[in-house]
Amino acid sequence: MRNKLLIFLFFVTGTQILFSQELAEITPPVYPGCEQSNEKMSCMREQILNLIGQNFNPSELSNIKEKPVIIETEFTITRDGIIEINEIKTENKKLKMELLRVLSKIPPVKPAEKEGKPIDIRYKLPLIFQ
Repeated sequence: MRNKLLIFLFFVTGTQILFSQELAEITPPVYPGCEQSNEKMSCMREQILNLIGQNFNPSELSNIKEKPVIIETEFTITRDGIIEINEIKTENKKLKMELLRVLSKIPPVKPAEKEGKPIDIRYKLPLIFQ
């Protein structure tokens, strides 16, 4: 029987414009398959959650005694729509490598735009494994 894996995640933009009115002028990135969604950020969050849930190897959590495990990840969606992993905060090297492997499966997305031009945008993705 496969271990049950529960993952919770949410996005927080981490750009220099986070606390600025300029944030309202940014068109968010669009994950493949979310083009028709009215809630593009929610759709992207759900798609990434599904990708992690389907690809994460839960045996990497078997040796961790204290749960829930909270891991902060930070990535940039570049102006080319490529996902660049900036940081995965965990001291468990195997868990870090597994998350890097899984997050590298995120497909290219339509990049965020400001004034109609593609821009780089950073996200923080806290993951909670129970």
